[in-house]
Amino acid sequence: MNKILCLGVWCALLLCVACASEATKESEDFTKIVIDPERNDSPNYEEWGKGIEYIPLETHSECLVGGDIQDVVFHDDKFYIMSDRKRVHCFDKDGKFLFNVGYEGRGPGEYSSLGNITIDGGVVYAYCRANTILHSYDAATGEYIKSYEMPKLYSQVNVPDGYIYVTGVNLDGEKSRFVIDVMPLKNMEKVTRLYASAEGEKIRGNWRQLYNSKDCLVWVDELRGKVWRLSDGKMESWLDFDFGDKEWGVAVGRIPFQ
Repeated sequence: MNKILCLGVWCALLLCVACASEATKESEDFTKIVIDPERNDSPNYEEWGKGIEYIPLETHSECLVGGDIQDVVFHDDKFYIMSDRKRVHCFDKDGKFLFNVGYEGRGPGEYSSLGNITIDGGVVYAYCRANTILHSYDAATGEYIKSYEMPKLYSQVNVPDGYIYVTGVNLDGEKSRFVIDVMPLKNMEKVTRLYASAEGEKIRGNWRQLYNSKDCLVWVDELRGKVWRLSDGKMESWLDFDFGDKEWGVAVGRIPFQ
């Protein structure tokens, strides 16, 4: 049975989780999807919504989830919720509050204006865009471990399997160029350029460009109708959407592939 966090306005999460299992199953069977732009089929939202269990979250002074929820990560039967870019709360699978991951402030391990959170190897990484610092915490307790100073200001930072994947615009000094870079966590000076859009390409530059998967990151290249997998410091083509001679956006950009 699919479970949905009871967060009020987070109805979009319902759509993502309900169709995620289907997307993962299909992705193992094909590498190319042919889409007929002339068809006007609508998804069966009623079927997707059946069998959903809502999880009410415990709330008190230590775990008030703000209205601006930016990130939700599920790991080891726990939900890590980042709200208002200034708070990260951890709840168990039944919605009971467990602990906070760091706190807002300017001291060691404290943050402000968070960009996103990611989990790898039992460690929670919280990227503070205000001072380009990547903080790490014990995923089991929320206790602070150490911080990493990032070489530049990035839009999004993810840390799977000992690598740091970053996205951003204008990282190489060229106007409106979308960039994906990768660097080892233990040697952030060794940067490899995985992707950089050409001048004039209309790559959407919003802060959320990479989507967490079970064993890798996923990047949706809307311009080319492709989905790429990023793992082990590399990027490889995963899905190829054929829209014929029509230019359409790729709707799977909101599926978490879990």
